[in-house]
Amino acid sequence: MRRDEMKNVGYFSDIKFKINREYGEFFNRKDRKVTGFTLKGSGDTEAGVYCVSFLTAQNKENTDIIFENGKIVFCHGGVSMEERNPDFGIFGGPCKGGKFFVDIDADDAKKISEILSSGNLGIKIDNVFGMGFTLYKK
Repeated sequence: MRRDEMKNVGYFSDIKFKINREYGEFFNRKDRKVTGFTLKGSGDTEAGVYCVSFLTAQNKENTDIIFENGKIVFCHGGVSMEERNPDFGIFGGPCKGGKFFVDIDADDAKKISEILSSGNLGIKIDNVFGMGFTLYKK
């Protein structure tokens, strides 16, 4: 994504979105089943705060993940100082929120959407080479 296409948050280049797929002996990556995704901030503390505090905002029903125009869009309504999660240290917030979006293949968008609507989700904090979370279908 080019920097001039970004909106709201100035640290988008430090946020990484990765589709997770099952392991196996497949030669074509697209043949592997989508198991979830990882959203991680690295390089800039604010990027990590955005990703980790997304979970706190989600618990307060202040987030949304939508698919539009070939992009996955993470809408984060922000987390105040009072709402922040101290269990995550400086990465728990506060965070002004904003939108993060990245291009996504139509088939992958459909699979991620199905996982999100399944209701049987697991989340783990991912703190290797950055701060964020991995969402997966249980």
